Amino acid sequence: MRVRAWLGGALGGVLGAMLAGPVGAAVGFAAGAGVGHVTAPSPTSTHKTTLGQAMRSTASPLELRTLARKLEPVGLDGPLKARAALREKPDPARRETLRSIAASTDPDAVESASLDFKREGAQVTAETLRDYARGLKAVAAAGGPDAKPAGGAS
Repeated sequence: MRVRAWLGGALGGVLGAMLAGPVGAAVGFAAGAGVGHVTAPSPTSTHKTTLGQAMRSTASPLELRTLARKLEPVGLDGPLKARAALREKPDPARRETLRSIAASTDPDAVESASLDFKREGAQVTAETLRDYARGLKAVAAAGGPDAKPAGGAS
């Protein structure tokens, strides 16, 4: 952060000197250092709480997108935008995808699907699939009926 302020001051000083001489250089350095020191606001606990509540209870894509615009300056808009996009998708397609994943006995495929759902904003579904993948791995480690051999060799 200090380097950015110093660079801003140096650039401001050079421009000020070129345009207004020594006084301009001093003013330019001060202004440049101030601009270089400014950083984006960081999320507060209130922002994080609002995000969590919206992810758990808000169903309307319009409300999610509106809240995402409000939380964009602090960098918390991504999950809300993903959740809104998820809410706009047709349910039958998601249901069919989940059915095919639930029928799978490949923990790696289930984990991959879990990551896809997490990226889409479906946190609960992603956690459920992650737990299912852990269960499949535990069954395989215990030598269950459809267990893969250790080491991944077939």
